[in-house]
Amino acid sequence: MVMLNTGNKLYWLYSLLIFLTLYTDSPLSTCLGAFGESMLPSISLCLYILFALANKINRTDSFVRRFSFLIKVTTLLSLIAFFIYPIFNIGYTQLGESLFMKFVKLWLTFQAYICYLLLLINIAGDYTIERILKPFFWGFIGLTIILLIEFHQSPFAFTYLHTLHADKYYRIRLLTPESSATTLMLEVFFVLSVFYTYYIRQSKFLLGVVLTCAGLHIALSGSKTLLTVICISGILLFFQRAKYMFNVKGLLALTGFVIAGYVASSFILLELIENYMNDLENYTSTVTRTYSIFIGYYIGICFPFGTGFQTYMYLFPKMMRNNLFLIDMINMPLNLDEIIGLATSGNDNAVAAKSFLGQCSMYWGIIGTYFFIKNYVELYSRSIPNIGQGNTLFRILLIIIVIQLLFSSGLDYCVVALFFVHIRIKNDYKPVKLKIR
Repeated sequence: MVMLNTGNKLYWLYSLLIFLTLYTDSPLSTCLGAFGESMLPSISLCLYILFALANKINRTDSFVRRFSFLIKVTTLLSLIAFFIYPIFNIGYTQLGESLFMKFVKLWLTFQAYICYLLLLINIAGDYTIERILKPFFWGFIGLTIILLIEFHQSPFAFTYLHTLHADKYYRIRLLTPESSATTLMLEVFFVLSVFYTYYIRQSKFLLGVVLTCAGLHIALSGSKTLLTVICISGILLFFQRAKYMFNVKGLLALTGFVIAGYVASSFILLELIENYMNDLENYTSTVTRTYSIFIGYYIGICFPFGTGFQTYMYLFPKMMRNNLFLIDMINMPLNLDEIIGLATSGNDNAVAAKSFLGQCSMYWGIIGTYFFIKNYVELYSRSIPNIGQGNTLFRILLIIIVIQLLFSSGLDYCVVALFFVHIRIKNDYKPVKLKIR
């Protein structure tokens, strides 16, 4: 009985660690900056210390070891960089912040990713795949409930749970800082919910609930990133299923794709193009995001082995100022106010490449970025034989997430949780026979 109670407590802890990936606008950010936007970095580090002291951290995985190795190499580069700065007359304070403090913050941020993975592996490494995926299903249902409440209360929904734009926000942002930040979590929780309901629980009713929830998110979200992902996913799904379109069922499926494509081009695609053009002409987010990511990769190419965690604070604004002529070469009326503001502000507020791998290319270089992607793809490749008939879902999710980490999104903890799901499937999961027709 004691063992049963302990197991239940650990499952509740595992479920909480999954549910907390949904909250990325924590008040901790007011004192901890980006490190505190999610509650999981602080919780993961503290829990890891407690579990380690209790001798409960005794499992790891090759993916975690390689990720940790990449962090260690970047840490070594960071420490070496401190000895090089005086040679090039680079001050130890940049953009109003100590480079030592920036190094510590970023080092802790990446250590928290490792701690979170190790906690999941050691807490839930023996759970069945049904128990592993159940919190993702309920998390997706919870996201939909939040969506409906927020839509009803907009633009004043859940203001007490947000630290940014706390007064008014006119689009759906769930529990994230902004609308575009909802996309990654919706993708991960949706795909894992479909896999859970269709292949594990084999329930048409639960699958219908998940698809209905997904339809509500698409209809009410208003996120350009989400609409872009839907279009890309539709194209990928078409090519994934093209080989099955040489029979009657295949022709029916092809007809369905054509109809869906027509609807997408008539509504979603036209709205998406209009939103992007409006943003380019009147606002700054798309231009700033694209230019900042370009500069991040440019620095990563110039320093292919990386510059360490903190050196970007000197290089990034300098490179932004020195390469503005590239935007002038584009014959479009682009709004550069935000870019110029970031490059000349003199503080480190939002001075970063607006994607995880764009930013990390400055930390560990373009070679480190290749190593990270290769590690993720290898994890997927080693888990996919155990997935069986649901591999198309995971393949599309892999491609979409890699594209987003390269060009639009940070490494949210929902993606780190997905890494764990792949690790668990790779190690022990046996595929079930599909019964739904």
